[in-house]
Amino acid sequence: MSSLALTKRLPSRQTIPYYLLLPLIALPIHLKITSSFNSYENFLSFIWTGDHLDEYERTAEDSLDASASKLSELSDKLAEVEADMEVCKLDTIDGMEPTYPSTLVKTLGGVSILLDKVAATVDGVET
Repeated sequence: MSSLALTKRLPSRQTIPYYLLLPLIALPIHLKITSSFNSYENFLSFIWTGDHLDEYERTAEDSLDASASKLSELSDKLAEVEADMEVCKLDTIDGMEPTYPSTLVKTLGGVSILLDKVAATVDGVET
């Protein structure tokens, strides 16, 4: 026998067919989809509309986002009220109660009403 015939008979390195690697690639993708989007329906909704939340969840999240922006507005108004109250306290004579202007009282009433509306909006969101 020639050396050429021996090399042809030696087994070659076997490779794994690519279709056997498919589950190894698909599993991490499956786990990512189910952990990020909670279901395939939400994933398909994300692909189709660009939003992974269903209509009910989107409405609730938008409502809570609007409430959060109103809370930052309330925070700014409260800071103004506190500053005006400090000015009124500094303008009074020692030992006397400060008198607050009617605009300050109206502003504080408006803040209270806005805070009640935000609380009602947050309470209205069903879980």
